Amino acid sequence: MSEAAKNNRGLIKFSSNQKVMTKISLGFGSVVVIFLIVIALSFWNFVRIGHEVHEMEEAALELELAAKVELQYLKMIRAVREFVQKGDDASEAQTQMFAAETRKAIANAQAGIKIESHLALVAEISEHFEKYMTSFEKVAKLKHHHDDYISDVLDPTADKMIIDLDGIVKDAREENNDALANKTFEAREHMFLIQVYIGRLLLEQKEEYGEKIAYEFAVFEKT
Repeated sequence: MSEAAKNNRGLIKFSSNQKVMTKISLGFGSVVVIFLIVIALSFWNFVRIGHEVHEMEEAALELELAAKVELQYLKMIRAVREFVQKGDDASEAQTQMFAAETRKAIANAQAGIKIESHLALVAEISEHFEKYMTSFEKVAKLKHHHDDYISDVLDPTADKMIIDLDGIVKDAREENNDALANKTFEAREHMFLIQVYIGRLLLEQKEEYGEKIAYEFAVFEKT
Protein backbone atom coordinates (compact mmCIF):
# COMPACT_ATOMS: atom_id res chain seq x y z
CA MET A 1 0.00 0.00 0.00
CA SER A 2 1.33 3.39 -1.00
CA GLU A 3 2.19 6.03 1.55
CA ALA A 4 -0.57 8.30 0.20
CA ALA A 5 -3.15 5.57 0.60
CA LYS A 6 -2.01 4.94 4.13
CA ASN A 7 -2.25 8.64 4.94
CA ASN A 8 -5.69 8.88 3.34
CA ARG A 9 -6.88 5.87 5.30
CA GLY A 10 -5.48 7.39 8.48
CA LEU A 11 -7.32 10.62 7.82
CA ILE A 12 -10.58 8.75 7.27
CA LYS A 13 -10.08 6.80 10.50
CA PHE A 14 -9.20 9.97 12.40
CA SER A 15 -12.24 11.70 10.96
CA SER A 16 -14.47 8.81 12.00
CA ASN A 17 -12.97 8.79 15.48
CA GLN A 18 -13.46 12.55 15.69
CA LYS A 19 -17.13 12.18 14.80
CA VAL A 20 -17.53 9.48 17.42
CA MET A 21 -15.75 11.64 20.00
CA THR A 22 -17.96 14.57 19.04
CA LYS A 23 -21.09 12.47 19.45
CA ILE A 24 -19.83 11.12 22.76
CA SER A 25 -18.92 14.61 23.91
CA LEU A 26 -22.29 15.97 22.85
CA GLY A 27 -24.04 13.06 24.52
CA PHE A 28 -22.02 13.50 27.69
CA GLY A 29 -22.64 17.23 27.55
CA SER A 30 -26.37 16.59 27.32
CA VAL A 31 -26.15 14.27 30.30
CA VAL A 32 -24.25 16.92 32.23
CA VAL A 33 -26.86 19.55 31.32
CA ILE A 34 -29.68 17.23 32.37
CA PHE A 35 -27.78 16.38 35.54
CA LEU A 36 -27.32 20.07 36.32
CA ILE A 37 -31.01 20.72 35.66
CA VAL A 38 -31.94 17.85 37.97
CA ILE A 39 -29.60 19.21 40.64
CA ALA A 40 -31.08 22.69 40.23
CA LEU A 41 -34.63 21.36 40.45
CA SER A 42 -33.72 19.20 43.42
CA PHE A 43 -32.11 22.16 45.15
CA TRP A 44 -35.13 24.36 44.41
CA ASN A 45 -37.47 21.66 45.70
CA PHE A 46 -35.29 21.23 48.76
CA VAL A 47 -35.42 24.97 49.46
CA ARG A 48 -39.18 25.04 48.85
CA ILE A 49 -39.75 22.00 51.07
CA GLY A 50 -37.51 23.49 53.72
CA HIS A 51 -39.53 26.70 53.57
CA GLU A 52 -42.79 24.77 53.82
CA VAL A 53 -41.45 22.77 56.76
CA HIS A 54 -40.46 26.04 58.41
CA GLU A 55 -43.96 27.39 57.77
CA MET A 56 -45.41 24.22 59.26
CA GLU A 57 -43.17 24.61 62.28
CA GLU A 58 -44.26 28.23 62.63
CA ALA A 59 -47.91 27.19 62.27
CA ALA A 60 -47.45 24.50 64.92
CA LEU A 61 -45.77 27.02 67.22
CA GLU A 62 -48.56 29.54 66.68
CA LEU A 63 -51.16 26.85 67.35
CA GLU A 64 -49.44 25.93 70.60
CA LEU A 65 -49.19 29.57 71.70
CA ALA A 66 -52.83 30.24 70.80
CA ALA A 67 -53.96 27.11 72.65
CA LYS A 68 -52.18 28.27 75.80
CA VAL A 69 -53.91 31.66 75.61
CA GLU A 70 -57.29 29.99 75.16
CA LEU A 71 -56.68 27.52 78.00
CA GLN A 72 -55.76 30.19 80.55
CA TYR A 73 -58.63 32.40 79.41
CA LEU A 74 -61.14 29.57 79.84
CA LYS A 75 -59.81 28.89 83.34
CA MET A 76 -60.21 32.56 84.17
CA ILE A 77 -63.79 32.64 82.83
CA ARG A 78 -64.66 29.64 85.00
CA ALA A 79 -63.34 31.51 88.04
CA VAL A 80 -65.31 34.61 87.04
CA ARG A 81 -68.50 32.56 86.88
CA GLU A 82 -67.82 31.19 90.34
CA PHE A 83 -67.31 34.73 91.59
CA VAL A 84 -70.62 35.80 90.04
CA GLN A 85 -72.36 32.87 91.73
CA LYS A 86 -70.62 33.00 95.10
CA GLY A 87 -69.08 36.44 95.35
CA ASP A 88 -66.35 35.01 97.57
CA ASP A 89 -62.73 36.06 97.96
CA ALA A 90 -61.41 32.67 96.80
CA SER A 91 -63.01 32.84 93.35
CA GLU A 92 -61.93 36.47 92.97
CA ALA A 93 -58.34 35.50 93.82
CA GLN A 94 -58.50 32.64 91.31
CA THR A 95 -59.77 35.02 88.66
CA GLN A 96 -56.83 37.34 89.23
CA MET A 97 -54.40 34.40 89.20
CA PHE A 98 -55.66 33.07 85.86
CA ALA A 99 -55.78 36.61 84.49
CA ALA A 100 -52.06 36.91 85.22
CA GLU A 101 -51.46 33.56 83.46
CA THR A 102 -53.52 34.75 80.49
CA ARG A 103 -51.44 37.93 80.25
CA LYS A 104 -48.29 35.82 80.30
CA ALA A 105 -49.64 33.54 77.55
CA ILE A 106 -50.56 36.57 75.43
CA ALA A 107 -47.07 38.03 75.92
CA ASN A 108 -45.52 34.71 74.85
CA ALA A 109 -47.74 34.67 71.77
CA GLN A 110 -46.69 38.20 70.87
CA ALA A 111 -43.04 37.19 71.21
CA GLY A 112 -43.35 33.90 69.31
CA ILE A 113 -45.72 34.68 66.43
CA LYS A 114 -44.01 36.02 63.30
CA ILE A 115 -46.88 36.57 60.88
CA GLU A 116 -47.93 40.21 60.99
CA SER A 117 -51.65 39.58 60.48
CA HIS A 118 -51.66 37.05 63.31
CA LEU A 119 -49.77 39.46 65.56
CA ALA A 120 -52.46 42.04 64.88
CA LEU A 121 -55.07 39.55 66.07
CA VAL A 122 -53.10 38.88 69.24
CA ALA A 123 -52.88 42.62 69.89
CA GLU A 124 -56.65 42.87 69.46
CA ILE A 125 -57.19 39.95 71.83
CA SER A 126 -54.93 41.61 74.39
CA GLU A 127 -56.85 44.87 74.13
CA HIS A 128 -60.24 43.22 74.62
CA PHE A 129 -58.87 41.09 77.45
CA GLU A 130 -57.64 44.14 79.36
CA LYS A 131 -61.02 45.85 78.87
CA TYR A 132 -62.72 42.74 80.22
CA MET A 133 -60.47 42.67 83.28
CA THR A 134 -61.07 46.38 83.91
CA SER A 135 -64.82 45.69 83.90
CA PHE A 136 -64.36 42.70 86.19
CA GLU A 137 -62.38 44.73 88.70
CA LYS A 138 -65.12 47.38 88.72
CA VAL A 139 -67.74 44.69 89.35
CA ALA A 140 -65.63 43.16 92.13
CA LYS A 141 -65.22 46.57 93.73
CA LEU A 142 -68.98 47.17 93.59
CA LYS A 143 -69.56 43.71 95.06
CA HIS A 144 -67.29 44.50 98.00
CA HIS A 145 -69.00 47.86 98.47
CA HIS A 146 -72.38 46.12 98.35
CA ASP A 147 -71.35 43.54 100.96
CA ASP A 148 -69.78 46.16 103.20
CA TYR A 149 -72.89 48.32 103.00
CA ILE A 150 -75.11 45.42 104.00
CA SER A 151 -72.89 44.27 106.86
CA ASP A 152 -71.95 47.74 108.13
CA VAL A 153 -75.18 49.66 107.50
CA LEU A 154 -78.23 47.58 106.62
CA ASP A 155 -77.82 44.75 109.11
CA PRO A 156 -77.16 46.97 112.15
CA THR A 157 -79.99 49.28 111.10
CA ALA A 158 -82.39 46.36 110.70
CA ASP A 159 -81.34 44.94 114.07
CA LYS A 160 -81.97 48.28 115.74
CA MET A 161 -85.33 48.66 114.00
CA ILE A 162 -86.45 45.24 115.23
CA ILE A 163 -85.39 46.13 118.77
CA ASP A 164 -87.27 49.43 118.52
CA LEU A 165 -90.35 47.70 117.11
CA ASP A 166 -90.25 45.14 119.91
CA GLY A 167 -90.20 48.03 122.37
CA ILE A 168 -93.21 49.63 120.69
CA VAL A 169 -95.12 46.33 120.75
CA LYS A 170 -94.35 45.92 124.45
CA ASP A 171 -95.45 49.45 125.31
CA ALA A 172 -98.62 49.13 123.20
CA ARG A 173 -99.62 45.92 124.95
CA GLU A 174 -98.96 47.44 128.35
CA GLU A 175 -101.26 50.27 127.34
CA ASN A 176 -103.81 47.80 125.95
CA ASN A 177 -103.44 49.40 122.55
CA ASP A 178 -104.04 46.25 120.53
CA ALA A 179 -104.34 48.05 117.18
CA LEU A 180 -100.91 49.63 117.55
CA ALA A 181 -99.41 46.42 118.93
CA ASN A 182 -100.74 44.35 116.03
CA LYS A 183 -99.68 46.89 113.42
CA THR A 184 -96.22 47.20 114.90
CA PHE A 185 -95.85 43.44 115.20
CA GLU A 186 -96.77 43.10 111.51
CA ALA A 187 -94.12 45.69 110.62
CA ARG A 188 -91.61 43.78 112.75
CA GLU A 189 -92.35 40.57 110.80
CA HIS A 190 -91.68 42.31 107.49
CA MET A 191 -88.40 43.70 108.83
CA PHE A 192 -87.42 40.23 110.02
CA LEU A 193 -88.13 38.78 106.56
CA ILE A 194 -86.05 41.54 105.01
CA GLN A 195 -83.10 40.44 107.14
CA VAL A 196 -83.63 36.79 106.23
CA TYR A 197 -83.82 37.51 102.50
CA ILE A 198 -80.75 39.75 102.65
CA GLY A 199 -78.80 36.90 104.22
CA ARG A 200 -79.96 34.47 101.55
CA LEU A 201 -79.18 36.97 98.82
CA LEU A 202 -75.61 37.27 100.08
CA LEU A 203 -75.26 33.51 100.42
CA GLU A 204 -76.96 32.27 97.25
CA GLN A 205 -76.73 35.33 94.97
CA LYS A 206 -80.21 34.65 93.55
CA GLU A 207 -82.19 37.47 91.99
CA GLU A 208 -85.45 36.21 93.49
CA TYR A 209 -84.29 37.25 96.97
CA GLY A 210 -83.66 40.78 95.74
CA GLU A 211 -87.24 40.90 94.50
CA LYS A 212 -88.52 39.59 97.85
CA ILE A 213 -86.50 42.21 99.72
CA ALA A 214 -87.98 44.97 97.55
CA TYR A 215 -91.49 43.60 98.15
CA GLU A 216 -91.05 43.40 101.93
CA PHE A 217 -89.68 46.95 102.04
CA ALA A 218 -92.70 48.18 100.07
CA VAL A 219 -95.13 46.43 102.43
CA PHE A 220 -93.16 47.62 105.47
CA GLU A 221 -93.48 51.24 104.38
CA LYS A 222 -97.25 50.85 104.08
CA THR A 223 -97.60 49.23 107.50
